[in-house]
Amino acid sequence: MTVFWERMTERFGPAYADSFARDHVMSELGGRTVHQALEQGVSAKEVWAAVCRSLDERNCGGCGTGAVAAATAATADLSGGG
Repeated sequence: MTVFWERMTERFGPAYADSFARDHVMSELGGRTVHQALEQGVSAKEVWAAVCRSLDERNCGGCGTGAVAAATAATADLSGGG
């Protein structure tokens, strides 16, 4: 899980990463927050891809479609030992 939270922190910054994960309800996660999805057993890889899709749809930059593919290909398992 460590790699997942590192990516969230890189994308949102240390203060906003947890706020986004706790408060932002995402249709890409079935109407759940990042925290809820992870607690309910959705893999970190799936959650990260959903975060990236959500940001791309809102044209916020950063994750983009190419980045989703690269992140997915480069990260078979975002659990990262933490």
